[in-house]
Amino acid sequence: LDAAETTAVRASLADGAEALVDIAFGQAQAVTLTLAYGLEKVTMHYDRKAQTMTIDRNGMKRGGKGVRTFKLYTDENLSVQLFVDKTVVEAFFEHGEETATFNVFPEKYILPELVIESEGAMENVTGRVWELDGRNIKSWQQDVSEQASCFFVGLPVVKTNACSVHLFTVKYKERRS
Repeated sequence: LDAAETTAVRASLADGAEALVDIAFGQAQAVTLTLAYGLEKVTMHYDRKAQTMTIDRNGMKRGGKGVRTFKLYTDENLSVQLFVDKTVVEAFFEHGEETATFNVFPEKYILPELVIESEGAMENVTGRVWELDGRNIKSWQQDVSEQASCFFVGLPVVKTNACSVHLFTVKYKERRS
């Protein structure tokens, strides 16, 4: 995942996925990461001025609802690592400075989509997404020329000059040890 001067980045996720995302804020004063399951969603909203992260699960029809807000100190960049499977999300913010684990129970079986948005242009969004199936991590790579529209797993990335996705084929258990 590699996008510069953009206000939105989208990536389709599998039943089991790991996403490691680094966001250089640039002009953005707030960034929202959304896990969308069709019309249902969970949002993680970072406010630079207040230095707070807010996780909002009220967009899900079933399961626990609520809003959790906590202090998260960062300057020019935000690092987020997500582990997403069918019913559980684990989030690690700023390399584990703050963490959250919560359940999701989408009403319909819809694979999640990760959407990263901001009100102003983010200077840079980089990262990797791994599809975890318990045995292997699937692999593909996509590079897009400077003037082309960028597509990540078939979804357009808005206002970007270049995009690159690198996923590696390794055994998940080997990768973690």
